[in-house]
Amino acid sequence: MEHKLFKPKTLSEAQHAAVGNCNGMTMEDRWSQETPLFAKNIFKYVKDGESILDYGCGPGRLLKGISDQNDCVLLYGTDNSKEMRDEAQKYVNKPFCSMVLPTALGDNKFNLIYCVYVLQHVPAIEIREILSRIHHHLEDDGVFVYCSSDYRMAIRHDSPGFFDDRFLGVNLLEEVERFFDYKEELFSEEDYRENKVLRTMVLGEGGVLPHPAKVFVKKKNIVDYFHEANEEVKKAQIYEEVDTEEDKEVEVALHDRGQYIQGQKKLLLINRLAPGDILVMSCLKTTH
Repeated sequence: MEHKLFKPKTLSEAQHAAVGNCNGMTMEDRWSQETPLFAKNIFKYVKDGESILDYGCGPGRLLKGISDQNDCVLLYGTDNSKEMRDEAQKYVNKPFCSMVLPTALGDNKFNLIYCVYVLQHVPAIEIREILSRIHHHLEDDGVFVYCSSDYRMAIRHDSPGFFDDRFLGVNLLEEVERFFDYKEELFSEEDYRENKVLRTMVLGEGGVLPHPAKVFVKKKNIVDYFHEANEEVKKAQIYEEVDTEEDKEVEVALHDRGQYIQGQKKLLLINRLAPGDILVMSCLKTTH
């Protein structure tokens, strides 16, 4: 869903909307000091010829930072805001960098996807869909870099501005860990020692709001919300549901011919809505 916010008319407006003053740090300090450190640490997870997706790219500050380090990777930026994508295309200004809608990624797979200062603004009902999309478009051996505020500033659909919806039970890191396994912290202790902006923004130094920056890898053998589970996962599920080796061979052979219909003993229901929404709908269903 395209939001009514984040519709800048100039690069300066885009910079303040995407980064802005926060935790006592000015936008200019964050832009000049955070950007190269994020870009350097994100870039170390990819090799020449690989591809990177900036999910929620805004005006392209990290895409620009990464592209200035190396022109041997393929860069993609995606953002719901057309205005942000347009500003990013002009700001990065590199032939190997493309901007697309999140829903227009097609069959592309990426070696690295990062999502920095984005999910804190996503309405609760959309979080799982975004994370499942990132999971789907990440290579099996790919890396996901995450950084968002512990504080929720979700965009409202019913009125302008933001909304802290943590009372609904929203926990971003728990949602991320549904799809990805934790690998390590993005920044080193040396990075934090040498940069006050990083210490303040990411660690929350001085009692301000932290923005954890973490590196994850893709979880395997979980249901893909955008496509049916792959054939090997289906066969593995069949193997768990039959008793003898002979039965396994028969069931898999039938599955391969498209005849495996009966005999399933497990029912898997997939719903992208938040748990609270499912609970409300369940209650409505049982009371009618």
